Parts: sequence; C-alpha cells; structure tokens
Amino acid sequence: MYLLNQPGGSARPAIPRPKREPVAAPEHVSFLSLARHLWVLVAPFRGKLALILLVTLLAIPLNLLLPLPLKIGVDSILGSRPLPPVLQTLVPASIAASSNGMLILVFAMYVAIMLGNQLQGLALWLLSSYTGERMILAFRSRLFEHLQRLCVSYHDEHGPADSAYRLQHDAASIKQIPIDVVIPFIRSTAMLAGIVTLMLMIDWELALIALGLAPLIFGLTNECGRRLRRKWFEVKQTETATMRCVQEVLSATRVVKAFGRERDEHRRFVRHATDWVKGHNHLAKIGSGFDFALSMVVACGTAGALLVGIYHVQNGRLSLGDFLLVMAYMAQLVGPLDMATKKVAELQSCATGFRRALSVLNIRPAVVETAHPRPLSRSAGTVAFKDVSFSYDGKRNVLHRTSFTIPAGTRVGIVGRTGGGKSTLVNLLTRFYDPTEGVISLDGVDLRDYRLADLRRQFAIVLQEPVLFSGTIADNIRYGRPDCTPAEIERAARAAHAHAFIQTLPDRYATEVGDRGGRLSGGERQRISLARAFLRDAPILILDEPTSSLDVHTEAGIIEAMEELMRGRTTFLIAHRVSTLRNCDLQLNLCHGHVTLEPLPARPSLREQALTVPIPA
Repeated sequence: MYLLNQPGGSARPAIPRPKREPVAAPEHVSFLSLARHLWVLVAPFRGKLALILLVTLLAIPLNLLLPLPLKIGVDSILGSRPLPPVLQTLVPASIAASSNGMLILVFAMYVAIMLGNQLQGLALWLLSSYTGERMILAFRSRLFEHLQRLCVSYHDEHGPADSAYRLQHDAASIKQIPIDVVIPFIRSTAMLAGIVTLMLMIDWELALIALGLAPLIFGLTNECGRRLRRKWFEVKQTETATMRCVQEVLSATRVVKAFGRERDEHRRFVRHATDWVKGHNHLAKIGSGFDFALSMVVACGTAGALLVGIYHVQNGRLSLGDFLLVMAYMAQLVGPLDMATKKVAELQSCATGFRRALSVLNIRPAVVETAHPRPLSRSAGTVAFKDVSFSYDGKRNVLHRTSFTIPAGTRVGIVGRTGGGKSTLVNLLTRFYDPTEGVISLDGVDLRDYRLADLRRQFAIVLQEPVLFSGTIADNIRYGRPDCTPAEIERAARAAHAHAFIQTLPDRYATEVGDRGGRLSGGERQRISLARAFLRDAPILILDEPTSSLDVHTEAGIIEAMEELMRGRTTFLIAHRVSTLRNCDLQLNLCHGHVTLEPLPARPSLREQALTVPIPA
C-alpha cells in the first residue's frame, strides 16, 4: 500500500537550502586580494619558484659584465690605462704586460660571459617549464574538481563552453603570473638598479639622466595598465562567447543541417569572432602606443646622455673606455625598461584570467554534506517527501508543500505537463538540489544526513537521451562500477539485450563508441545505458521516458529489458504518455507544483506488452 501525507503533518523543521555565495565581479577583485590567493595556491611550489628567481637573478651580473671586455680593449689594449683594480689582482702580471696576452684575456672573458649566459638561460627554461606545467596541472585539477561539485543550475546557466574556457585558458594564469610576469619583472627592476648603480660609480651626472626617466615611465605604465585591465576583461568575455558559439553549433550539427541554418550560424560565428579580433586589435593599439611613447622617452634620455658623455670625454672627466661602457649600459637600459613595462601590461591579461578562475572557486556548492554524514551501504528503497517546497530563483515555487510516501519496491509513474516539476522531483530525490523547505527521506532518514557518495550509489538512472562517453563499450557499461569484472559486464549486457549486437561488432566490447556514442544507433546506445543500470544494481531506479525516441521494433526489446531491470526495485518512471505507465503500481500527478497520488489497476507485464506491440511488416 502507499501513503499520501497531507500538508501540515509532523515533519522535521524546514532546513533552508544553502545559497550560492555571492561572488565579487572578477574585474573588481583587488590586486592585493589576488596576491593573497596566489600565495596560498602556489604553496607547494614556493621552493621551486625561489630557485627560478635565483637562477633568473644570475643573469644580472652576467649582463653587467658583458661590456667589460670592450672597455678593457679600448682603455688597456688600444690605450695605456691599467686594468680595473679587481682584475689586477686576478690577472697575472705577465699577461697584463703582453699585448697578445691581453687579447687572449679579452677573448676568453667574452666567451666565458656568453657561455654563462647560455647556461643560465637553459637552466631557467628547464626549471620554468617543469614547474610551470605542474602548477597549471594542479590548478586545473582543483578547478575541475570544484566545477564538478557545483550544482546543476550553475552549469545550466553558464554552459560547458564557459567552464571549458576557464579550465583551459584562465587556469594557465597560475603559472603566467609568477613565472612569466612577476619573476621577469623583478629581474628587470634589479637589472635597472644595477645599471644605475654602476653608472653612478662611473659618472653621477649621466646616472641622473637615467634616473630622470623613471617618473615619465611610471606615469606611462600606470595609464597603460589601467586601460589594458578594463579592455582585457571585455576581450575574455568575447573569447568565451565565440567558443560557446562553436560548441553549440558543432554539438548540434544535425539540427543545424536539418533546418538549413549553416549560413546563419556562420554569420553568428563571424560576428563573435570579429568582436574578438576588434578587442585584440584595440589591445594592440594600446600596447603599440605605449611602446612608441616609451621608446621616445628612452631615446631622448639616451641622446641627452650621449651629449653629456661626449662633453665629459672632451674635458677629460671620462676615458673613452668608460664613455663606451656608460653608453653600453644606457643601451642595456632599454631592455629592462621595456621588459618591466611590458610585464606590467601582460599582468593585466593574466590577472583577468586569474580573477575569472577564482570567481568559480569562490562559489560554494549548493549541496554540501553535514559535518558527520551517515554512511549508507544499501537502502531498502522507501522514499518520503514531507512538506517539500522548492524554487530555483527564490521567487516562484516549482514544488509547493509536496508530501507523499513510496514503499520499497513500488513502481511509480510520474506524469504532468512540461515544466510541471517532473525532473525537479527526480533531481531533489538524487540530491542534485536540496529542498527550499521540508524534508526528503530515504528509509526514514533525511537525505541531507547521508554521505553524498553513498546516497548517489543508491540510484541507477536511464535517460530519454542516453549519455555515453568517448571510450569503449565496456568502459561505458562499467561506468557505474569501475571495479567490475569482464564477466559482470557481459552479464549486464545480456540482461539489457545488448550482448547480441555487441558480438556483431569487429572489436566487440572493445569497440570505440565515438563522441557521445555517435558510432552507435539510438537503440544500441539505449541498450548500453540499460546495461550500465543493470551493472549498477542500485535499489532505486529512475527511468526518464527511455523508449520515447525509439521505433516500435526497438522499443519492444527495450521494454522487455526494462521489466527485468525494474523487478524488486523502487522505480520512478517519468512519462510523457499515459500509455507508458501500463506496468506501474502508482501514478504521481504533478500540476502547478502540487502532487496527487493514485493507485493503478493491475496491468499485464511489460513482457506481455512487448509481445503485443504491432511490428510493421
């Protein structure tokens, strides 16, 4: 027998459904907050990042030493000046007194410095590649895990393309910010400090010219960064929209072709892609304008230093070698300045991607476990709804104070108009959502008290449109029980009447099904879906009109397999046709959020129904 509880009966007090935590818009998260999150996320890699920074900084003395052989050649070989004091203590007097020895010394110094530069670059590349890729892998893994934990409504709202873009592109910012931006920026800043220090030691007036460029460069960098930050957020949204268009069209190719909309979809793609191109062109315009202004500032500074340097050489305040050394450092000044300013600009793009990834991680899953969840091995299958109400948007209830009890082993047909709440009822039962009010219990225990993984193992689901994954037939059947044996897979396939057609395939159970099972027919995909449910061997079965899209001949075999699958299990059969309920015990009617439950008279078995289905000649 069944029980229909009236609203207002005794029930556990309503527990509010956890609400999604509001998340700040990605473009409004401060750099300080980003830095704190980044510091936490890169904790396992801090030692390797410190090593990368150390190797990076080794380039500074090597680059500062590079003009030294030129100074020695001009002052000590072509001229008569002695070697610098440091070299006098290192170079034997016999070499310093010989022209040939000095030539060999200059040659050896230059080769040694260049060799050191190459070895430093090789070590930096290997360390950065090894560490960076593992940082991206760890962050993508964490992001993917979190995306799977988010409620179904998030994925319905944002779609797979947005999540895929954040996972593939935005997640890479975890490596780009520290390794591609911050560490090179530190190196450039330290290089600038080293160059200015050496110039102060040689000629402080020339050094002041270099220092005078700093305020102008800082102003340019700040303005460029502000404009890039705003534009990069718009470009990221445009890129996501373009990828969403591609994903939608290519995943619905049959529909597009059937309605002859190829030209329209092409125009839609070109429109999004054009916006993408315009956005990147705008970014290029900002960047090129900044590069032009920076180059002109540095060129004016270099010209000023050239004039002052020549004047000092004429007055005897500088040797020709020192003058060439200072001008070499002025030329080197352009590289670190350009690097530092470009890294500030690049930071805007990376920070935008990191903000977008963080905005996903900051969303709390709507369905969470209690602090001490109750384990569940196998339930009897008794389901009860007590004063259950549910709303997706917090305004309109899809279900309103719904109460009923389904004894274990009962077959329940769920009927109602489209949008009446049939799928919502099943989603609440499997705890894809929690009720806004009321309690849903399994064997007398609130679903929220069970361990979530244990609860989900109590259900086997067969959908109207079977979902298969790329891989083999065996992989798809064992999806619900990865530890099963080949014999169990075959037994489940036989029960689902799938073994016969699988044996006709060249690779049998090792046959690749293709993307979403595209290499198989609809009936074959549905049989594999049923075999997966057989192998799951769950006490509660959910069938979402699994035969509605099949032809009459195929439906007969599926119905016979369904009869075997439902035997001894609590079954919920979502039906869009009343004729589908011919073998159910109860009919659950949904209308405007309210539920009525009524018994159905005894019906012939599904096997008998299948045998009486007329088959066209």
